[in-house]
Amino acid sequence: MNQSKIKRLYNDFTFRKAIWLAPLAYALHQIEETVFGFTIWREKYLHASQTLPIPVFFAILMGVYLAFILIHNLWPNKVTAWFVLAAILAMQFHNGIYHLVGTIYFGEYSPGLITGLIIYIPLSCLFFYKAYKEELINKTSGVFVFIYAGVLFWSFEFLGNAVVFISIIASVIVLIIYFLKIPSNSLN
Repeated sequence: MNQSKIKRLYNDFTFRKAIWLAPLAYALHQIEETVFGFTIWREKYLHASQTLPIPVFFAILMGVYLAFILIHNLWPNKVTAWFVLAAILAMQFHNGIYHLVGTIYFGEYSPGLITGLIIYIPLSCLFFYKAYKEELINKTSGVFVFIYAGVLFWSFEFLGNAVVFISIIASVIVLIIYFLKIPSNSLN
């Protein structure tokens, strides 16, 4: 494959197409965490246990990914892109940082570190870059979505599952209000 084909393939790989990689990355990350015992590591160092069974929480977050991605693919615009990007940055970029910091701070491999570093962080940067290049976000909204995603992730880590459910409900409410306020012909 020559350089022009690679460049064309990359240019055809839009934000709408790229974000479909997020659920796959999430599944691979969950496999690493499960196989190498993330819950045991977390209980050992952070004295935190999951209040929901891991498979239930996995299913909920996978549903959130798929819902936001589907909504953006059906109604591609800046608002739906922002919500997808917020979810991805919270669940992947900041999660990758969490595993890195945990590994360094505690001096023991945090299960999830490998996929966090080689899949989550690079893919999150790709999604962010694509959204910026396609003018779905600008510098201001990009900084805001990055900070919002960080607050969301770190709040979840310190406050628990309720943060996830509150943010999902709030996102749904905002999207419903957004879609009710705009004329149906401008959604396409």
